[in-house]
Amino acid sequence: MLDVLPQPDDELAVAHGLFSTAQARAAGHSPAEIQRRLRAGTWKSLDRGVLIAADRQPGEFDELLLAALVAGPGAVVYGRSAAQVLGWDLLADPPVPEIAVLQIPRRRDISPVRPRLVRRELTKTDVGLVGLFRVTTAARTAVDLAADLPLVDAVVAVDAAYRSGKLSPDDTAIELRSRPRMRGRPRARRVLALASPLSGSVRESEIRVRIVLAGLEAPVEQYEVVVDGVLVGRADFAWPRLMLLLEIDGFAYHSSSQAFQRDHDRQRALEDAGWRVLRFTADDVRNRPQEILESLRRAGVCENSPRNLA
Repeated sequence: MLDVLPQPDDELAVAHGLFSTAQARAAGHSPAEIQRRLRAGTWKSLDRGVLIAADRQPGEFDELLLAALVAGPGAVVYGRSAAQVLGWDLLADPPVPEIAVLQIPRRRDISPVRPRLVRRELTKTDVGLVGLFRVTTAARTAVDLAADLPLVDAVVAVDAAYRSGKLSPDDTAIELRSRPRMRGRPRARRVLALASPLSGSVRESEIRVRIVLAGLEAPVEQYEVVVDGVLVGRADFAWPRLMLLLEIDGFAYHSSSQAFQRDHDRQRALEDAGWRVLRFTADDVRNRPQEILESLRRAGVCENSPRNLA
């Protein structure tokens, strides 16, 4: 695996200020020079085989980078940690860095960090570079999460991957077909069937999946309401036969006085056109999803046969 995986740029790693001794040597620093810098205090030993520049400012992914460096030269950022590096929104961040390795080292070999290490055989087509991180590709990451995470968390992650614009349902379908014997494949297939490239946010993804799991009729996403040839508005979710819309309001997009007035005008136009509009907040989705589901039932959304997707 080590011979075929992409390698982060050694000089860039040293310039970043958190790097391995192997990277320092590969960047042209001799063992004697490394020792001189350590004695002078310009570099410090952070862990066995890991160095840090004394004047370096903390960075966003320092814990993850340290975990990858300590785990060894073949370490690949994996799972939810890979999703974070790829810039995807998650329902919950991983409690510890998630790293894939060819062999699990002894616990003392990864002190003081405590990442979650998984043993994986990876090829060069499974791994790419994002800055200083060796990371599983978007397609590999999405399918891994689909197989490993709880269903709602997994769909949220895959939706976020699609929303990034760098992954499509065709990409994940191809990745899944290429791994006929992968662990958790039936679960991954269910997740990919539920995932959607139309989701606009984490909370939209979450409530959409909860609607389906509750056995309710699935909504139409990003529904455009057109009256007399004029676009009145685009709703997060719609049940057209019921003339029913569901909106999930995020604070960031609705907090200004201008946004409040725009929302008010838009809702009045929708109601004048005969639509009922149910509005909930992201906090409602996170903490009170059952209230949303009950509101949909009272509004006439049909019960389908519950799906065995949990």
